[in-house]
Parts: sequence; C-alpha cells; structure tokens
Amino acid sequence: MIQNWRIALREAANLSGCHVNDQYETEVVKEIVNTIIRRLNRQPLSVGKNIVGISAHLGKLKSLMNTELNKVRVIGICGTGGVGKTTIAEAIYNEISHQYDGSSFLRNIRERSKGDILQLQQELLHGILRGNFFKINNVDEGISMIKRCLRSNRVLIIFDDVDELKQLKCLAEDKDWFQAKSTIIITSRDKHVLARYGVDIPYAVSKLNKEEAIELFSLWAFKQNHPKEVYKNLSYNIIDYANGLPLALKVLGASLFGKKRSEWESALCKLKIIPHMEIHNVLRTSFDGLDDIDKGIFLDVACFFKGEDKEFVSRILGPHAKHAITTLVDRCLITVSKNMLDMHDLIQQMGWEIIRQECPKDPGRRSRLWDSNAYHVLIRNTGTRAIEGLFLDRCKFNPSQLTMESFKEMNKLRLLKIHDPHRKLFLGNHLPRDFEISSYELTYLHWDGYPLESLPMNFHAKNLVQLSLRDSNIKQVWRGSKDSQLTSFSDSSYHGKGTCIVLPGSDGIPEWIMNRTNRYFITTELPQNWHQNNEFLGFAISCVYVPLAYESEDIPEKESAHKSKNESDNKSEDESAHTWENETDDKSVAESFRKNEHKHTHSCRLQCTVSMIGDGVEVVLPSFFQSNCFCYKEDKDEDNESVSGQTWVICYPKAAIPQRFCSDQWTLIDLSFYDFYINSEKALKVKKCGVRLIYSQDLQQSHEDADVRMCRECRRDGTLRRKCCFEGSDMNEVPIIENPLELDSLCLRDCKNLTSLPSSIFGFKSLATLSCSGCSQLESFPEIPQDIESLRNLYLDGTAIKEIPSSIQRLRGLQYLLLRKCKNLVNLPESFCNLTSFKILIVKRCPNFKKLPDNLGRLQSLRYLIVGHLDSMNFPLPSLSGLCSLRTLKLEGCNLREFPSEICYLSSLVTLSLGGNHFSRIPDGISQLYNLKHLGLSHCKMLQHIPELPSGLMCLDVHHCTSLENLSSQSNLLWSSFFKCFRSKIQGRESDEHFTTFVAGSNGIPEWICHQKSGFKITLKLPWSWYENDDFLGFVLCSLYVPLEIELTTHRVFNCKLNFDDDSAYFSYSKLHQFCECCYDEDASSQGCLIYYPKSRIPKRYHSNEWRTLNASFYVDFGVKPVKVARTISQLYNVEVSCDTSSAVEDTTADVERSCDGTTLNIDGNDGWSFFANLFIGYAVQDTNFKLNILLEKLVHIKL
Repeated sequence: MIQNWRIALREAANLSGCHVNDQYETEVVKEIVNTIIRRLNRQPLSVGKNIVGISAHLGKLKSLMNTELNKVRVIGICGTGGVGKTTIAEAIYNEISHQYDGSSFLRNIRERSKGDILQLQQELLHGILRGNFFKINNVDEGISMIKRCLRSNRVLIIFDDVDELKQLKCLAEDKDWFQAKSTIIITSRDKHVLARYGVDIPYAVSKLNKEEAIELFSLWAFKQNHPKEVYKNLSYNIIDYANGLPLALKVLGASLFGKKRSEWESALCKLKIIPHMEIHNVLRTSFDGLDDIDKGIFLDVACFFKGEDKEFVSRILGPHAKHAITTLVDRCLITVSKNMLDMHDLIQQMGWEIIRQECPKDPGRRSRLWDSNAYHVLIRNTGTRAIEGLFLDRCKFNPSQLTMESFKEMNKLRLLKIHDPHRKLFLGNHLPRDFEISSYELTYLHWDGYPLESLPMNFHAKNLVQLSLRDSNIKQVWRGSKDSQLTSFSDSSYHGKGTCIVLPGSDGIPEWIMNRTNRYFITTELPQNWHQNNEFLGFAISCVYVPLAYESEDIPEKESAHKSKNESDNKSEDESAHTWENETDDKSVAESFRKNEHKHTHSCRLQCTVSMIGDGVEVVLPSFFQSNCFCYKEDKDEDNESVSGQTWVICYPKAAIPQRFCSDQWTLIDLSFYDFYINSEKALKVKKCGVRLIYSQDLQQSHEDADVRMCRECRRDGTLRRKCCFEGSDMNEVPIIENPLELDSLCLRDCKNLTSLPSSIFGFKSLATLSCSGCSQLESFPEIPQDIESLRNLYLDGTAIKEIPSSIQRLRGLQYLLLRKCKNLVNLPESFCNLTSFKILIVKRCPNFKKLPDNLGRLQSLRYLIVGHLDSMNFPLPSLSGLCSLRTLKLEGCNLREFPSEICYLSSLVTLSLGGNHFSRIPDGISQLYNLKHLGLSHCKMLQHIPELPSGLMCLDVHHCTSLENLSSQSNLLWSSFFKCFRSKIQGRESDEHFTTFVAGSNGIPEWICHQKSGFKITLKLPWSWYENDDFLGFVLCSLYVPLEIELTTHRVFNCKLNFDDDSAYFSYSKLHQFCECCYDEDASSQGCLIYYPKSRIPKRYHSNEWRTLNASFYVDFGVKPVKVARTISQLYNVEVSCDTSSAVEDTTADVERSCDGTTLNIDGNDGWSFFANLFIGYAVQDTNFKLNILLEKLVHIKL
C-alpha cells in the first residue's frame, strides 16, 4: 500500500502545474475544478446491445485518425441506410471523447434541422462546455457563441445523418471555425455532401461478412451467437436475404424471436412479395430525397439494369443518365464495380416495392413490369399508358400467343425487352401481321425470336437508341422497299447519340452500305465542309461477326480468349456464395433476390470505337457502342447446335460528334470493331465491316435502283451523290452522258483503251471529281477552255500523261491532284502555283519526274505535299518558304543529300516524313517545330545523329537507320529527348496522348531492357498508390518485330490492349499505323515499337490500390489480314535474360528466372508474373510469317 502511495505521489509531482501569474488563485483553482468536473462528468453514449463487428470499424477509424497533427481532422462516415453509420459514430465517440476539451454528439441532423435550430445550437454548446450553460436568444447569437467556443477549445463534434450542407450552416459551416487538433465526424448517406464540406478521411461502411451476419441475426433471433439446429436452414435463407445489412438482420431477427417454424416459413414467403416495412422505410429515405429524374433512373436500374454496363445503360436512358447515376452512387443507392451497375439486394427490393405500391391490385397500371406481372398483363391485354418499361424472360414465361392489342395502350413505353438468355424457346408465328407498338417514346427494343419479317407499320423510331432482334425472322427492319431500313433508322436517330441495331444472320453487310471491307476496321472520308453541310446527317456503320472458336480458317490467337476465372476467385470473402451444413435443396429466397431474374451473364461483347482523323492526328470519340454476342449455342444438349453470326448496324448522327471536331481539320473517320471482354473462352471475329455517309435526300429515295455497276471506289465515296462510273470499260472514248449538268462524279478508272478526254467534260457545271486512275493509254490531258469552279478532285495516277497543260490554272476550285505511277510525266507547269485553293499534291513513283514548280511557295493553301520514290539521283527541291498552311510534308525516297533547312521554319507542320533519303544529320532547328506530332526518318541509312526533338512530338520512326548512333546506350541523347517529350505531355496534362517511336531492331532496344520473355502478353505490378505518387509518371511498352518473309504490303498496324487483372474490359486500345514503302521495296528489317504511356491515361475509375496488376496484349496486322500467332500459349511464355541486349531471342521450353541486376523475376505456370520498378521484360511470338519480341515494360520514375 505504501509503495502505491509513493508511486502516485511521484507521478503527481511530475505533473506540470498551472501558471497563476497575475490571476487570483481562487479563480485558477475554480477553473481547474471545472475542467476536472467536465472530464469526470462525461457520460458515454448508449450504443445498444448485440453489437457485432464494431471493434474492426473502430480499429480502422483510429488508424486513419492522426490526432497528433496540428490541423482540424474531418472524417466522413458514409454508407447506405441501416448499415450502422450511427452505431459506429457512437462507439468511436465513447472511445476517444475523453481526449478532447469538449465533445458533442448531435443526432439526426436531417430531421431536426427542419425544426428548432436554436435547440441544436444550445445542445452543441452544452456538449462543448460541460458544467456550464449559456442561453442564446437567436440563431445569429448562437453562431457567434459557437465560433468563440470552437476556436478556444480542442473539441470532438459528431454530426449524425447529414444530407445537405445547409443543415450545418448554423452549427459549423466551415472547419475553419475549429481549433487545431479538433475532430469533426459527419455521418451521411451522400458522399457528395461529405466531399463538399471538405472531408479528408472518407470511411465507407461495408456490410457484415458471413460470420458477423450469422452472429448478429442469432443474437436477436435466439439470444445466442449461432442459430438453433432446427432453424438453421431457415436462418441462413433470411441471412442471405439480408445480405449483410445490420438493420435487416436486427429487425428480422427480433421479429422472428420465439416464433414457430411454420411462422418463419410464412414470413419468408411474405418477404418474396413485400419487404419488411421498417426496413423499407429506412432505405426509402434516400430515395425520397431524389428529384424526379434521378428517381426514374433509380427505378429503371432496380427493375431492369442491375448488373449491366454503365455506358450501355447511360446510352439507353438518355443524356441525363450519367449525371443521375453519379448522384445515385453518391447517395449510396447504387455502386459501380468494374463499370457494372450494382446495388444491395434490399435496396433493389425497395425499388420493386415502390413500383408495386403504384397500384397494388392492378399491375397494368404500374410504370415498370417484369416477368410474371409482365406475362399476365400481355396475355390478358390489360396494359395501360402508365407502363414505361416491360422486360420478359421467355425461358420462364413464354406467352403462347400475343395479340394485336397486347401493346396497343402502352403509348408511353420506353423500354421493351423480350429475351431468351439460353436461346431455347421461340414464339413462332404467333403475332398477327397487323400487330402494333403504338408508343412514340420507345428508346430500347430487344426481342429475341421476333416472329414477323418486319417491324409493325406504325412503329415509331424517333427516339430509338438500341434495336436487337436476335434469332428473329426479320427480313427487313420496316415494311416498304427492300432497303427502307436506311430511311427508317435515319429518321429515328439523327438528333441523339445514335441507334444500335443487332440483326440475325451473317450473310453480309446490308446492300445500301456500299463502302465495305473484309477487315475489322474501315476508314472513310468526310464530305467537304461536313460540319456546315445541312444535307449531311451522319453515317451508318455495320459489321458481321461470328464466334472465333468456330472458325476453321487460320486466324490469330485472340489475346482475349483465355479461360474465365472461377467466379469465387473474383469475390471477396464477404461476397462468396454460402455453403451451409445440412442445407436443403430448396431454392432460397436469397437466390431470387440476389439475381435479377431477367439477367444473363454475357460471354463476350463487341465494341465499336469511332475516331476522327485529321492532319496525321487520330482521336477516339467519347461515344462507344457495344453489343452482346449470342451467336453460338451454350447448351450442348440442344438439338440445334448450328452457329449463326450476327449483323450489327449503328446509326451515328452528325450531332453526336463533339463540337471541338467540327472543323475542316478533321477529314476522315476511322471505325474499329473488337471484343472487349476478355474473361471468356469464346472470342469474336469480325468478318467484314462497312460504312455509308447519310444525306437528307437518302430519306426520300429508294435504293433498289442504285447502280450496282459502281466500282468499289465509287461505292466508298459517300461524299458525292450523283455518280457515273465506267470502271473497267473497253471504250476508246468517253460516251455521251445523260444529264451531264447534274453529274458530280465521273469515274473512268481502268479504262485501258481510253486515249484522250473530250474538252466537253469541263462543261459539266457540277462535276466535282474526275478519276482517270489506271487509264494506261491516256497520254494527254485536254486544254481547259474556261474557268471551272466545281472540279475539286483530279485523279491521274497510272496514266501515260506526259505533261499537265498550263491551263490547269483555270481549275479555280481544284484542291486535290494525284499523280502516282505516271511513267511519262516530267514536271508540273509553273502556272499550277496560281491555284489559290489547292490543298493536296501527291507525286509518287513517277520515274521521269524531274522537278516541282520553282514558285511552289505561292500555294499558300497547300496543306499536304507528298513527293516520293523518284528515280532522279539528285532531286532539286524548290523553296518551301511561303507554305504557311502546310501541315503534312512527305519527301520519301527523293535522294536528298542535305536536310532542307527551310523545313525548320514551317511552323504549321504536324507530320514530317523524310524516309529513304541520304542526309547524315538533322539541324538543331527542328526543335522549333512546336506543332510537330509525327516525324518519320526510316531507311535514312546515312543518318548518324538526331538532335533534341520538339516537345510536342507524339511519334518518331527511325527503323532501318543503319548508321544511326547506338540507340541501345542509356546515355544516348535521343532517349533523354524521348523522356522530355513524355514529361511535357504530363506537365501539360495531355492525358489523351502517348509518345511512340519505331526503332531499329537490336540496335534500337535500350540497354535497360535486359529481360526478355516469349509471348504476346505481359503483366506488371504498378507501385503502391501509383495514382497519387507524383514520382511515378507511367510506363513503357516495347515490342520487337522481326519479319521472316518479304513483306506483301506497305501497311502495318501495331495493336496494344491494356486491362487490369480483375477487370474483364480493356480500358485502352492503341492502334498504331505504319506505312513504309521502303520495307515493301527491299528486305524488311527488324524493328522495335516503344510506347511511353502516361499514367494520366488510365481512367479515374481505376485510381485505387485495388487496381495494380496491369495486363498488356500485342499483335500486328499486315494490310488486311492479321498475322497468325502460335496457339499453344504455355509454350510461348519462356524467358531469355541477358545483359547483351543485341543477342538474338530464342524460343525455349522452360521458364527461366534470371535478372541482370539480381532482381528476381517471378513467373507462374501461365502468363502471370510480377516485377518491380526499373525492370524491363521481353516477349516473343513466332510464326512462319514473322517473329514478334515484346520487350516490355519499365515503370518510369522521374522527378518532374
């Protein structure tokens, strides 16, 4: 005892005292006593009984709170209603409130702020100043008093259930009111409110895991921490139904306490129809706070679109849907995981109950119907104008017959889906031909097995966004002429974001889409002044696709076709399916709530990207279209296992093109189709695709009488409407043409016997395009008798013309002249430079061509100058001074001995290509070309040095520069210049750009790439908190291509796709085009492709430590057909590691774990591996046509 006293006295003696100074000691003593009383009188809050899992929350919160920092801490606890936010706040208050001078817990701010604000203010002051009471007379006086008290005391304040900032205006409007080291805790269902207040520690409350849910329910239902044996299966069904929501577990457990088993079973049956009202009312509070638009989107998602892709749903539900979805996420009503919409099962049931309450006795008067209710309404013809959406799963409810009255009264129907996920059942011809869908509001129509050959005559498609008619009998979309599809869906969608149509069969692209190709991408030219042309409405694009697994021809192995992971592997322990002891085979109520009954898991999806191209720059538009692939049978026991392809048609309105692209700079559109879900055994192959520009006059004319004799080029050119095509004719002279004054295109391609052109052609007042391509006997071009304004495009490639007449200056409107393979052409007349509107000149492979006009600089409108592959040993280049509009300059294979210094003053240049010339150095002034994006120097075999590059450069091509200084050296100045370009884009926040370079093979691979691995895929681990680490800029992707045969095309496409390990969708798809005629003319050499990829290009939805394992897939296309890669993936993942980066990569059969710097490289049995910063890995893919070594990937850590 004495020893304890000694210890206590020693501790008391060591306590610091209070300085009295000039104060009276009685006042100081009184202050000390009051402080002690406040601390001793602090009463803990009643948290309640049967609290489960609270210690884990407290541990996480305390680890996030650093009370030692000299700043005000604001913690936001958010989550859906009933998840336990208030309970957690009460518990943390009891745990830490003693550490503060004062504390206050204000409950239920949302409701109480509607009443007496003075009462809340006095309660706050009383909590801060325990032992003292201050009476305040009005709100303004209360605000002043609160400010003074908060600034003079270190306090803990908890505001419970805040859903608007104005509720805190009179209590603690700003955290600047508080003294340093104070703590504010706010609980809310609205994340946005917390963010606006300035929360610096957000804490999202998750649902209980399996063990916690069992314990909590059992404590309320049985007064013990586990279920009674006889109630075990029923308990587990109810626990599954509650899905980890503490409120539901507590309420349901308490309501079933002491009840008989039969009463439990009856309660479960009732829950299938109507939720427990206490739970429903708590959850509905968040819904009631929404505006009408957000309420509608929430109900659409709850009833129809849970589990669907966010972008897909946004397109279907309209332009306001994206903002509404963000609001619903902020309000904790829905979640977005891997771009898929999801919500808690009980919140979904709350939405269903809201719909049921619209008219409990008559489903036909509700706004949204699905499954059984939809079935009964359809077959009984009880639908009304109240119905906005109707989804029906035909596998569960297959109406034997629909009548013409089934949809007649539903004139506000927006969403209609009659689907067959397993493709088993068909309606047959049960619809009458005069069947009607009377709604003008329809935006989404999906009908599997639609039995008629066309849609109803009265079908209103003005607002249609998505039309899917899989496995249907459709022959034409609308009744009328055979190709009236064009008229109908053009009418329907040229004011919104486009219409997507999925049709059965893979016979081909619709006939009216004339520009087509047997590739997965297609490019077409936009009409002149397309953005101001009111007749131009947009374009229709189409593709035919089939499952890759069923193709017999040789095709490249799809990087997206690796096996799906077991579903449980992708779930957390909380989300894994339960396995209970002695569980019966009866279907639990949880299953019906866990899965939206009309949903189906899609095996693969097709996506279309639309890109704008101009001045050598390609930018992907934000609009994406996608379609689910069901072109194969999933059930092997079906009698009909035939595989059918699908035709996909998309109508893209001009109005959907963003305003920033509405200029003459953007002249081309590029369309690409690819599968973007990779966790699937089945991938897609696009067999063909096509595009057609749509004009207003297309909406009136029939296309049955279209001239099928048109050549492919005429079909492709959608910019001209009145065409006359004689392609391949054996005529000696141009025949008489009917209505020549209306003609805007005359095609004489490949008329091999044509020797001359009549001067009368220039009397065609509307003629805009004249093509004489391939007229190999055409030796002269006629004199032009008068000024012509209409002719813009003149194609003379492949002719025998010896000279261009000086009267060409009379073609006042000429903008484009193509002179390729003109074997007799010597030069261009000086008068050519009088064409003030001229924009594009191409002179290539003309063996006798000697010189360009001396006064070329007078062409101030010239934007593209392409001259190349001439036989002249010393081609004289005229002065380029004055070409102030020049954006693309290509002088390839012109035997230039010196780099033209005038180029460094062409400040408008975007693309510069000087490949195949003989200069040895590039002047330093090239760095002044601040607009330059693409620099091509390939096959400059004398080139020895490259100076500092322009900071805005995006692509450099130096492959086959055999004399270039050793690029593999890390000290090479070129790599330093690359990093500057890369860094400038990050500093300039150009998040949509990356930097690419094509380098020579072994000489071009940097020496810091010392690890190599065969294969076409690679996986890397991003550093912890990569998204907020300022030192981490991005990463480098590098591939090495080694051709094994002579190339058959000048066009290569390097493709790179990126996705995160736990996400099935690619977030980046880079398509890098390379055109190299030198590789076509001579033996191609190996080359590497390096992509500097900034982290800012990774979408913000991945900015968390959940997304760190990144996958990259590579392949190369040559012209039309993709290169085949080996199919046995396991044989391709071999590692060759060597510090000698110039050594050849050989295929082996065993995985190797080695490193030049001693770092261990971990490789699993498949394709997964991880590595650390500053480590490069190499890959190789080998085939009879080529070898692709992917030398990849380095995390770039640079201090800016």
